[in-house]
Amino acid sequence: MATVSARIPFKGQVHDDHGLTDVRYAYTISHLESARVNRRVAWPILGGASFAPGGPNLLTGLVDLAITLKGATQVERKTEEAPIERYALPRFKRALVDRPEDTILPLDTVREELAKPQREPYRLLLGDFSIRPDDWTKPDLDPLGCDLPLWKTNPTLKVTDSSRPQPRYQMQLWLEAVDTDLDSEKTKDGKPQPHLKVSEEKFTIFLVSENELLTEIAKEEEKQYGDLDTMFQTLLETQAKLGQAYLDLTSSSVKVENLGPISARGDQVNEVLEKGQIATRAVYDAYARILREMKTNQVTQKFIDQVESSIVDPLKSVDRTFDETRDSVTAFRTALDNKDMAGPQRIAASLKAGLAAKEQMLVLTRAIEKILGSMQKLTSINDLIKQLVEIEKDENAQYETIKRINADLEEKIFGKVSGEGEKKPEKKK
Repeated sequence: MATVSARIPFKGQVHDDHGLTDVRYAYTISHLESARVNRRVAWPILGGASFAPGGPNLLTGLVDLAITLKGATQVERKTEEAPIERYALPRFKRALVDRPEDTILPLDTVREELAKPQREPYRLLLGDFSIRPDDWTKPDLDPLGCDLPLWKTNPTLKVTDSSRPQPRYQMQLWLEAVDTDLDSEKTKDGKPQPHLKVSEEKFTIFLVSENELLTEIAKEEEKQYGDLDTMFQTLLETQAKLGQAYLDLTSSSVKVENLGPISARGDQVNEVLEKGQIATRAVYDAYARILREMKTNQVTQKFIDQVESSIVDPLKSVDRTFDETRDSVTAFRTALDNKDMAGPQRIAASLKAGLAAKEQMLVLTRAIEKILGSMQKLTSINDLIKQLVEIEKDENAQYETIKRINADLEEKIFGKVSGEGEKKPEKKK
């Protein structure tokens, strides 16, 4: 699933023994009626498509669309036939031009070189090409290499009239490559005919409105909120235990022999912090992918800014806060276990380190609580978007119904004018 403004990434390897002259994407885009898509696949295009060759020849293996489109994809209604469109990869073109051995020589030099015996290493053709996602910061401005820029190749897909619903489309995509073999096959008039090889499978990408994509992203966001909140509740329980350990130290009846059990509790706190940091990193990785997905599909900038500034960046920063908190708890345990100090000094040092650890734990829990608050606000926005999507679907259905009625009326009216479809009067016997 992607928007009509997406910059779709791909990865893979293309090889041919004869050499390559062209590598390109071929695809069709058909209007999709307002039917719910039955998808048993992951929601967004994260990581793009992977073109994996299965042998030494060009594209002998099936194309495997990694991560997002594995499994069956069905559409409940048929789409109309669409013309094949092609997009040549700019990075492949640059690879041909930038090869030093492909330098164009003057004709006299070519004739002179051909008359000489050739020595190894012989001039090699470009037989291998790696397809990889482009490295970009601004998807609409940075140079294109292997990504498919839908907003450039098919700019008319996006509806600019705010009074009209954004249509849904189905894109069938495959990979094509042309080799340099001029000897094997000939055309009818005897001219050399290079081989055109295509991937055996076509893969389906559904092009939808921005709001519909965001509702799919919201499902992943809800899961990440649940994971982070579960970790946060465990962290709050651990914070209470750390606070109790500090309170035990403030008791006038505390003795040196009581410090060992308190230190053991500190070890348990660090274990929880370590697990919490791992869980938080997993949430950060997921949200970093979500952010990349939003940028790839060029959704409204305010949504991108909201996710980046209030969730992704704070999740990245809180990783260091985990380290600082664990260091402070470790310092607390070190003071508790320091047998080189006299009893009263050891207790005093432990009190100081315990207070620092307690305060640092508060800094951590407040930071995570703030992130959860931002995620909760985003959930409220997503609920509104879901309602908008349902309205969009109703409008699309109504729009298509009106189009069909209008087409039927035109057929009847103009059919009568031209006389088509009218029965000829029977001859009287």
